[in-house]
Amino acid sequence: MTPRTNPFRPLAAARGLLLCAGAAVAAMTTVSGAPARATAQGAPVVTGLVSVREVTDFDSEPTKTVKAKCPEGTNVVGGGASISGGDERVTLTQLQPRADVDGLGRDAYIAGAAATSPEVDGWALVVVALCADSSSVPGWEIVSDVTTGASDSVKRQTVACSSGKKVLGTGAKISRDNGEIGLQVARADAAGVLTRAQAHEDADGFAGTWSLRAFAVCADPPSGYQVVTGVSDQSESETFKFAQGGCPGHQQVLSAGAAITDVAPGNVTLQLVFPSTFDDQPHRFFATAVENTPTDDSWDFIVARGICVDR
Repeated sequence: MTPRTNPFRPLAAARGLLLCAGAAVAAMTTVSGAPARATAQGAPVVTGLVSVREVTDFDSEPTKTVKAKCPEGTNVVGGGASISGGDERVTLTQLQPRADVDGLGRDAYIAGAAATSPEVDGWALVVVALCADSSSVPGWEIVSDVTTGASDSVKRQTVACSSGKKVLGTGAKISRDNGEIGLQVARADAAGVLTRAQAHEDADGFAGTWSLRAFAVCADPPSGYQVVTGVSDQSESETFKFAQGGCPGHQQVLSAGAAITDVAPGNVTLQLVFPSTFDDQPHRFFATAVENTPTDDSWDFIVARGICVDR
């Protein structure tokens, strides 16, 4: 099979190069941050938002994982990942916010991806962590929940924030990174109170057991909090679909999420879920999905979803 050209790959590739240059259990679990300092009257304003970017080597390794660590004194509020190169035969398998990743109190955002075919040439995986001053996100915590470990063709999981809190960032992780299972959903719901995650076995299926964990970064509702959605123009059986959205100009995006519709087959997965890291566009967010192997089935539109707050 001759790989088909991805019309938006220049955007992902250019972003990857830029980031290279700038890179320096079944029960629900909760990880809480330190008590926040007092905030001004009314909803807290998220301050000190910074992006930390890391990228893997550009080679033909079948699986890759990369983490971006937050600076001291900050908490991870969101993040995203992008695959650069590798044509359509690579899928995201992990988008994970994590607290105290190094045992020294530093948070991180971790991404994972896998080739869905042994013939995939060079590719790289880019991850970005968005981190904010700990004092500006009172009530911060990371919650997660996981499915059972059966061998279902598709798995879905949700995890909700504690009462009164809102989702700042989302994530999902497949327990297997063998390229036979891909991420299809990792996003907040429209009300911003829970994360939805979905993963699907490929067209040939997978005989082994696997599980899917959903993550939500939660906190007291920041000033101007809203969930914004962008929808792809493509809505039939295109090889590649691209969605983007933006917060109002006076706001900043804290995290990006994405979703493929439920009608998508197993060989359709996410390749890019990314918040803008450009200083002149702190309010944009993007998502792409691809057919890892060709299908004539229509798999409808995809969505990009951003969490927006006041600057």
